[in-house]
Amino acid sequence: MQKIVYQISTILSLCALVTLSGCSRTASCPPGTPGGPTVITVVNDAPIPPGTTQYCWEEPIVETEENGPGLDQDGFYYKPRHTAVREVRQGKWRPCAPGEKPQNVTVN
Repeated sequence: MQKIVYQISTILSLCALVTLSGCSRTASCPPGTPGGPTVITVVNDAPIPPGTTQYCWEEPIVETEENGPGLDQDGFYYKPRHTAVREVRQGKWRPCAPGEKPQNVTVN
């Protein structure tokens, strides 16, 4: 019984191997030719309807401070030299001023 199961599983494994090895998309193409059709998509900006409010991005204000090495206030932990970054004001979206062009934002 085990011998029959082993033979059947071996035959099925060989069939799967032969089937899957022949499924390569680039195997039938000669070297140097593309594997499929080339698709070119042209995207044009849609017209902006009148009365629409456009928003512009204001970059955040960031302040950096160089901190030297030393012990912490309690004198137990050694802090290596580092640069502290403090965000003074967060970035925000605001309505664009007249004549100001909004930035294109790509969301991943």
